[in-house]
Amino acid sequence: MNRLHPDIVLVRHNDGAYGNTRLPNSLNKAQGVTPPLGLAYIASNLEKYGYSVGIIDMQAGNLTPEEYRILIMSMKPEYVGVSAMTPNVLGALNILKITKEVNIGIKTVIGGVQMSVYPKETMSYNFVDYGIIGEGEESFIDLIERRYDADGLCYKNNETIVVNKNRSPNCNLDALPFPARHLLPNNKYSSVIMRYPMTSILAARGCPFNCNFCFKDQYLHYRTRSVNNVVEEMKECIDTYKVKEIGFYNDCFPSKKYLGELCQAIIDRNVKVLWSAPQRIDLVDRELLILMKASGCVGLRYGVESGNQYILDLMNKKTRLDDVRKVFKLTRDIGIETFGYFMIGYSEDNEATTRDTINFAKELNPDWIMFTVATPLPNTEFMNQVKDLIDIDYWKKYTLGQTKDRIPFVMNNADKVCEKAYKEFYLRPQYIWNKVKSLRNFEQFKQYVNGGMSLLRFRMVD
Repeated sequence: MNRLHPDIVLVRHNDGAYGNTRLPNSLNKAQGVTPPLGLAYIASNLEKYGYSVGIIDMQAGNLTPEEYRILIMSMKPEYVGVSAMTPNVLGALNILKITKEVNIGIKTVIGGVQMSVYPKETMSYNFVDYGIIGEGEESFIDLIERRYDADGLCYKNNETIVVNKNRSPNCNLDALPFPARHLLPNNKYSSVIMRYPMTSILAARGCPFNCNFCFKDQYLHYRTRSVNNVVEEMKECIDTYKVKEIGFYNDCFPSKKYLGELCQAIIDRNVKVLWSAPQRIDLVDRELLILMKASGCVGLRYGVESGNQYILDLMNKKTRLDDVRKVFKLTRDIGIETFGYFMIGYSEDNEATTRDTINFAKELNPDWIMFTVATPLPNTEFMNQVKDLIDIDYWKKYTLGQTKDRIPFVMNNADKVCEKAYKEFYLRPQYIWNKVKSLRNFEQFKQYVNGGMSLLRFRMVD
């Protein structure tokens, strides 16, 4: 297998000026970078079929487009594939444009959630040859082996863009080889809330819930890997990559039974590693949290989203504020760190409701929080709720390059409210003192300093 000149190169681009989200720019940089598991899964499956593959993680390496140009020129692959979500699609397209400028003979491929929303618009550029809708492991094989009529593929027939029907979601996730971490710059992955060295794992795909701010398609049908399969990957991460902490990055663990069996298997097989995960507050109880703690769980990331019940109901979160309070206290009492996600500027948010959210975050007092300005994404109920404020076709026009403007705030001055929320929470003297007391090592001290400086330099993505 030729690693210097692979047949296929998969790229995670570095958003930079191309990201159209409302994440705080300075904090986004400080929080760290986690592995691109989607690309790593596609790469390992390609290797299983005998293809040589390379991965360029521009985000981990902080590579510029010009540095990518030099790199791809030296690698000389036959295919270059890039993944995109709608807010960062222009960055992905720029990578494919550069690829064709380097060598027009390289075949370019784009996948990711964006292709489930706007396949023809994304394929309309002359530097895009192929597209993949949905999960890419088997579809990429079909593409390489020129089965262009296969489900999930998009291609061009002269001037006509052909979009095949969707491929059915993979319901046998155990059949996939583990992500190709050997192709990744593992020493460059870190998280301000995790021990180093770290990595991430997907125990499941999809989500059975219907929050109004999330895009839903058939690939969000919830499917799990077997408990034994997940534990084997955890062991590989420990033995081969010497990780100290694993972050689960599936949307949540909807089944208490499955999560309990996973925790028990970790204990029974004596897997010694710390781990953290996202979870809904209505999917844990005392017994499960105690078992999670015993199996090595050190942190849970809860999507709270709002401190106002009316706004929560608009989001279709199906959670109650009193239940959130109880679960945060229970999690903390059992000795598991808490992380709370919050949104500022959702539909009908105003000064009073966002003040409720800031106050609620301080009341909960999680170990970590993240505030983001709510972004209405295409084909979501959130976008429908604000269609009188934002052009319903905004993202289509953005994909086609017909607008370069960032998507407007739903609530005026949402960025200023978000800045205020971060500083009110993180710059409290008691919070700072508690973090100083909890320092484990110099590496964590540097992470905290970096995070603190990013708060002082706070600015939203321009």
